[in-house]
Amino acid sequence: MRPVWGKKRVFTVFQTSPSFVTSVQKSGAEVFAPLFAYLFPSGYKPFAKYVQIGLAFCRCRRYTICSVKERFPPPFSGKAAGSMMDLHMFDYSFLQDTPPQGVSLLLRETSRLQARLLDQKRAYPAIYSALESAGRVRSLLSACRAGNMESRAAEICARNSPPITQAERDMADYRDALFEVEMGHPAVEPCRRDLLRLHTLLLARTPGCAGGRYRESPGFSPVPSQEIPEAMELWEQALVTAYGEKNYPPLLLIPCLVADFTCICPFSPGGRRTAYLLTRLLLQRAGYVLPVSWEEQVCRYNAFYVHALRQVQERQDYWPFIEVFLTLLYLCACQAEKAFALLPGRKMTKKSRVEAVIAGSPVPISKGEICKLLPDVSPTTVEAALGELVKSGQALRRGSARTARYELA
Repeated sequence: MRPVWGKKRVFTVFQTSPSFVTSVQKSGAEVFAPLFAYLFPSGYKPFAKYVQIGLAFCRCRRYTICSVKERFPPPFSGKAAGSMMDLHMFDYSFLQDTPPQGVSLLLRETSRLQARLLDQKRAYPAIYSALESAGRVRSLLSACRAGNMESRAAEICARNSPPITQAERDMADYRDALFEVEMGHPAVEPCRRDLLRLHTLLLARTPGCAGGRYRESPGFSPVPSQEIPEAMELWEQALVTAYGEKNYPPLLLIPCLVADFTCICPFSPGGRRTAYLLTRLLLQRAGYVLPVSWEEQVCRYNAFYVHALRQVQERQDYWPFIEVFLTLLYLCACQAEKAFALLPGRKMTKKSRVEAVIAGSPVPISKGEICKLLPDVSPTTVEAALGELVKSGQALRRGSARTARYELA
């Protein structure tokens, strides 16, 4: 439906983030100025490349509801003058201060869910193993941006089929590096030597790209290529000092280290995937489990992730990135929590677990989404359980065939 643009017409623009949803009502003539100011605080021009407006329009009484999809421009668009010491001091002493209220709440809830995940890992190893296997497949797809190659990603992850295309070779490289981090993480350290070795694994099957060395091109980083060795040495010294002498809270320190590593951008190509592996390595060494795909959550909320990184690079303000990082970690823990779908004190049948997943979903949920949340339950079993629930009147089916979604009656 075509919207009517006019000064007297009222529009509602929805701005969505992982932690809150706000709606701002403005007249048609005033909508876009504050929106572009919000999306481009540094004065970027609102090119269609970065902002897509008008994805969906519908009439609702006297309002036109405008669905907005925002995509932020690259966070590092210029070269910095001066040395790395002038640019950034890697000072994490602010972590000794009281964190903002939102960060404190996320820290408490994330720690609580992590403790429950550790208990469930010990109590239900089969479910945890199936969840971890499904998470690796999603990680390969998201890290390598392989689209809808889920069946091939599962075969490559299980080493049942050799890679053929370049996208499949990238997934095989990431699989090798991911297993190196997961299986050998006591011996793998977050230092320059081991990060270079992981980068070598990431580009092992990429023709024309030699891994295991720092980038030589300018890229989008404010750090010139000739200053990367010095910047990485300072970063590693700050990491050793923060862990050894300062004893900062791990869930507050890890986002700072990941943000600074990403701002340096020492590798190209492969820098983004190396940052994913560094995040997993730091979390595992701190004792936190991550059975689902961290890479999938980052790609899903990439706009907010990149926008928070820009705050670190431009203002040296880490708190926005820490909040986004903890939000994504909390979402990962919530996703893993749903996969168990267990009642306290007793085990549940697979049918009861399907029913618990439907009950825990705030909106009607499809069979495919249930299968992702319960990776140890076969699609045939899920379909049979849904049929029994609908037949007995315990659940309602909305739609038909592939569009069918289920909710409790």
